[in-house]
Amino acid sequence: MWLQNFKIQDKSLSPVELLVLTALSEEYTEASDILKHLDQQIDGWYPERGTIYPILHRLTSKKLLEKQEGSKLGFKRSNYGTSFLSSITDTFIIQIIATKQYFEMIADGFIKADPIQAIDFLKDFKSQVEKLSYNLSDLIIKAEETKSKDNWHNISID
Repeated sequence: MWLQNFKIQDKSLSPVELLVLTALSEEYTEASDILKHLDQQIDGWYPERGTIYPILHRLTSKKLLEKQEGSKLGFKRSNYGTSFLSSITDTFIIQIIATKQYFEMIADGFIKADPIQAIDFLKDFKSQVEKLSYNLSDLIIKAEETKSKDNWHNISID
């Protein structure tokens, strides 16, 4: 089914752990700033304070993050974490296809149950997909700009 764990070698990440890993960069960030970033990116959802630290510690123990101790506790994505993200793109595409199939089945059920309500649902869903498509175009441009920078580097996973 969709949104399953992502695995490579002996590492496995839940969808929430993947969100936290992608929210980090290669610069140290405090947990409160990670929560703020997730809140800005995902309207109305972010891990609670009681869950963010266990997630950060699990990602650190999997060597996907590095921890900075001192006056303030910070976390950054490790080279291995960056490699991990690069290595799961095929798995993520498979999950997107499964998600599409899932929503098509749900929509078909809505149509059979209440075609009038289904029309409103499908119009709203289409609007959200169009927004996603527009956002993806912006993200492709952002990725191309990032790739063209001199400081971009490719790290392989061992």
